[in-house]
Amino acid sequence: MLRAGGKADVRAHFESLTDPRRGKSIYPLINVVANSSAAELCA
Repeated sequence: MLRAGGKADVRAHFESLTDPRRGKSIYPLINVVANSSAAELCA
C-alpha cells in the first residue's frame, strides 16, 4: 500500500486541478481522475 504524501501520491500530483463539473457531484474529482488513469493504464 502506498503511503499518503509519498512520491506516487495521486492527490499530491493533481491538487491544483480545478473541478469543471457543475452542480452537485456524486464522486470527488480525485476519484474520477484516479479511475480514469487506472483505466488508461490497464487498457
